[in-house]
Amino acid sequence: TPEFAVERAEREEFHERLVLLTRPPRVTPVVIAINVVVFVLMAIAGVGIFEPDGELAVGWGTNFGPLTMAGGQWWRLFTCTFVHFGIVHLALNMWALYTSGLMTERLYGSGRFAMLYVFSGLAGSIASLLWNPVVNSAGASGAIFGVFGGLLAFVVNPRNGVPRSVMTE
Repeated sequence: TPEFAVERAEREEFHERLVLLTRPPRVTPVVIAINVVVFVLMAIAGVGIFEPDGELAVGWGTNFGPLTMAGGQWWRLFTCTFVHFGIVHLALNMWALYTSGLMTERLYGSGRFAMLYVFSGLAGSIASLLWNPVVNSAGASGAIFGVFGGLLAFVVNPRNGVPRSVMTE
């Protein structure tokens, strides 16, 4: 339909302008690489690829409540965002980060994107800890939800001039 053609052209123009006016994302690929490297090292160490050993994963920095809170190992709130329980968990999180992170990083810039990612990851880790303090948790989901939230906040703000066709894409 003619409306579809106009919307498609509008979306393509927005994406072309975004690529021309912004720097290429640097943080998103680095974060993905860190997650993959950590997972490969965990697999080599015997944590498991499809059915990970939770006790061994604790040694890699998962957010295990008794150690995080009672043990004073608060650094686990950060490190757990780079640890994943199995290849499917890793693949889904990295796909979500790739598809949302590249655009969000271009919109906010690498520095702000890094702050958004780290803050959201820490907030997600704290929420997980408070929700169930005895569960062994890990993954980048909290950080990725924050990235989605940042993307949504940007596109719905009328001052940013994002075309409606981009928001419905």
